[in-house]
Formats: sequence, structure tokens, C-alpha cells
Amino acid sequence: MLAFLSRRKETTVPDPIAPQKPATPEVLMRFLTQGGATVELTKAVRAGRGTTYPFECLGCGYDFDNYSSIVDAREFANEHAEKCRAMPRHA
Repeated sequence: MLAFLSRRKETTVPDPIAPQKPATPEVLMRFLTQGGATVELTKAVRAGRGTTYPFECLGCGYDFDNYSSIVDAREFANEHAEKCRAMPRHA
């Protein structure tokens, strides 16, 4: 009579999503978005601006390059990855 209480739906853990492209030597950190895309944080040296830490979402295409602190850039890139639901773009 109460057999439905003992049945449980089997849950599976999804396979990890492979990065869209191999990381280049310039990539310092990668963050996985909610949709499975990758946010890449890099280091760039620009004339007149010095060292900056830009990041780009390989899912939605959002990019930002105005951080001179790696700590701030990492925090913002990670916040973007937490909220972004974009799936990986196909190459």
C-alpha cells in the first residue's frame, strides 16, 4: 500500500564539460559558468596602462579589461561565472 514511499528516482551526476578550447599560456585562471561555458582570466601588458587582468566569457562573449588588480579581476570573473547561464559557443 505504501510502496511508493520506498521508491526513489535514481540520480546521476553529469559528466564534466570539457573546455571549449585548450588554455593558452596567457590564461591564468578559468571559471565554469552555470551553463557549462568557461570564463578565462588572462594577464596583459598594455602601453600607457601597464598590467591589466582582462577576462572573457566564452559563452555569452562578455569581456572586461579594466582591472589592474588580479584579486579584483578574479572576484568579478568568478561572480560572472556564478550568474552566467550561457552554454559554450561552438568554434
